[in-house]
Amino acid sequence: MNSLDLISRFAFSPNKLGYCGLDSAQQAFYDCIVDGRCSTVREEVKQFKGLYPYLKTIGEVLDKDWLDYEVVEAYVLGNDCLKKFKVEHYDLLVKNLADQGLPGFFIEEVAKKKPKAFIPLHLFNVLHIGVGQITGSVEYNLENVNNCMVRWGKVTEVDMKRELARVKINSLIIPKRGSQGKYQISNYKYQTNFTPEFVPGLQVGDMVAVHWGQVVKVLEDEEVKSLEKWTKYLLKALV
Repeated sequence: MNSLDLISRFAFSPNKLGYCGLDSAQQAFYDCIVDGRCSTVREEVKQFKGLYPYLKTIGEVLDKDWLDYEVVEAYVLGNDCLKKFKVEHYDLLVKNLADQGLPGFFIEEVAKKKPKAFIPLHLFNVLHIGVGQITGSVEYNLENVNNCMVRWGKVTEVDMKRELARVKINSLIIPKRGSQGKYQISNYKYQTNFTPEFVPGLQVGDMVAVHWGQVVKVLEDEEVKSLEKWTKYLLKALV
């Protein structure tokens, strides 16, 4: 149940925006998060282009069900299971993307695009495959990279009436010429939506995860540390 709740939180926003999954998924994710009624979540996630192949790949390497909590956590927040992944596991991801029925030209392109390291955190897909490239839903640019990235930060203001929050959020920026790396992490104030039923009692000082303009989870200290650790590790590994 915990893993179904977790994946529902991070899949809700892109589905609501019409980027991924079936129209029926939004209600399924809402019911899972708010009421614990998660019976259809597994089938809904299977319809998400890209997401399901990543979870399937992680599960196969770890010898776990693709919706095991550690599998889902590794993908959306990062955990030490990611240490087990090697570059050759990228071929398994390509196979699973192909098995989902993605176009042949896309699979050929992805297969040739071998990474320096394969770390199947969600940000790997955002940066290496490219946000929007699997579904064609959005343009690949810095704004959408940050929208799609699982960002984290501290809540500084909460407007319950308008269901808006200000968060001092960690995001990616393009560094100045001569700096190392394609992207660097910067911290700035950002206004975002939230659904009160998803984060009841949201308050100033909470550390939260934000995905596609929505506060999706109040984070525990260990989750913050893990997300920050693996985000930074991935950025260095892909240089």
